[in-house]
Amino acid sequence: MSTGDQQLPARDQPDAAHTDEERCLIMRTPPATSARSLRGRFQKSDSRMAYAETPATNGSALLVSIPSATSTAICRCRRRENGASCSRSPSDHRRRKRSAPDSDSSSDEDDDLRFYEYSTFHGVRDLFHSKSSLMSSLWLFTLIAAVLCSVYGCAAIIMEYVQRPVVVSYIQESVNKLSLPDVVVCPFNRFNHSFLEEHNVSAGLAQYLELSFPSPVPHSFQKHLYLETIKNIDRFQYELEQLLARMGNITYTEFIHRASLHCSAFFDETQFPICDNLTEIMTSAGKCFRIPGADQEGDGFGYGIRVVIRLPHRLFNPGVNQLLNDGIAVKLAERNRGIDHDLTFIPSGVHAIMPLYATRYDFMNDPPRYMCNHDADQTYSRIWCFEICLTKEAEDTCNCSLAASAVPRKPLLCTTKQFFHCFLAVVFSANHSKLVDSCKRQCRPPCSFWQYDKSVSYARFPAPEARFFVANDSEWEQLTHTIILEEVSKILSRSNGSSQLPSKSIFLVPGSACGRN
Repeated sequence: MSTGDQQLPARDQPDAAHTDEERCLIMRTPPATSARSLRGRFQKSDSRMAYAETPATNGSALLVSIPSATSTAICRCRRRENGASCSRSPSDHRRRKRSAPDSDSSSDEDDDLRFYEYSTFHGVRDLFHSKSSLMSSLWLFTLIAAVLCSVYGCAAIIMEYVQRPVVVSYIQESVNKLSLPDVVVCPFNRFNHSFLEEHNVSAGLAQYLELSFPSPVPHSFQKHLYLETIKNIDRFQYELEQLLARMGNITYTEFIHRASLHCSAFFDETQFPICDNLTEIMTSAGKCFRIPGADQEGDGFGYGIRVVIRLPHRLFNPGVNQLLNDGIAVKLAERNRGIDHDLTFIPSGVHAIMPLYATRYDFMNDPPRYMCNHDADQTYSRIWCFEICLTKEAEDTCNCSLAASAVPRKPLLCTTKQFFHCFLAVVFSANHSKLVDSCKRQCRPPCSFWQYDKSVSYARFPAPEARFFVANDSEWEQLTHTIILEEVSKILSRSNGSSQLPSKSIFLVPGSACGRN
């Protein structure tokens, strides 16, 4: 107690007839001492004290303390003319009626007081402290509703598990062979430079031909020539028509087929005729080659697919909107399926190895939460579907397909002038955003498909000491632009899984197939 505190006169002292639990020690403080400071002082000194302060006529405050460890009531003191008295809360009256000899009843009531005072269950203290029957009824209803909702939630979870338990089982077994995916190789070149020189194609017309393939201009040093070509688009269109007439009135589609590099310019066919089995695909980067996958029968390095690719840079024609990378782009695709989102760059002059992890995805078509194409045929591709949906109106209006179209719908390909003046105007019309949203809803992903994850590693090829075996400088230069590409599965095994899953199910099994019962 601070030195400034003074005890009340005898008439202000509590009645001595009260018990220790009910006795309130009323102290008067000087006017300069605030009630807040006294409250903090008494809380720090004895956490068992309950307190209350009321203003006095002389500016002082009355502080009430209850030195009882079990009491939770707060004496409400009123200052009167001739003294001070304490009025106790209802809990004090209930405690006063309690019989002193009845220790068991006192202990039970103390436990009840501790429960609703220290309980973390929301609403219990509010119920016991309610001063009106209406508030008590409201809090009682809230507590009952909360308990019922909790019971219902637990019961719903249990019933969901009983009806559709999540059970997944896998059986690992070895297999004799494993199907590897198709490999798509895309060199960054569109036209054969020697063919263009043979037919006296000017440098400006060559860039005009390059612009018929839609692709952004990646570098600033290419923009000047790009703008110059667009500025003279009518002149170059006339030169193209004259060129096609000199070549026998062929179409632009036939010209692109002749002017592009053939498969034999890239692949070494000394071991087996690879060009007889692959498929040519046109993309924005130019002509790509899809090599069919093989069946891997052995486990480990050397049992997959090995392809030797040569990059004839002397035959490449640099494009104003072409990627000027020294290498190839590699994509993986499921057998007899369309090509979706997959791309890897591999530089030239390396021996690259691609260990694969195969993952089988089986989704359940459960609209509107998840929608997939359940009836898709084996050649379905979401990218091809989106391409056809987005360019269908433009192809019908311009009566031509893009030179980079993977699945052209029209027999004629669009020239650069048709692409800029007609095709782009239709595609990027006022309803372009609505068209894109409509195509996204129409072209859903397939419900069942394989996804191949690859980790590419490579070493420089050829090594400097290999110069000992090569005497010809031109042959050595060709070796430095060679890529050896190997595709191999990491695990030659099969995992058969059975599962019952709510809604959509995803099976992640490395290097194997996974089924669902």
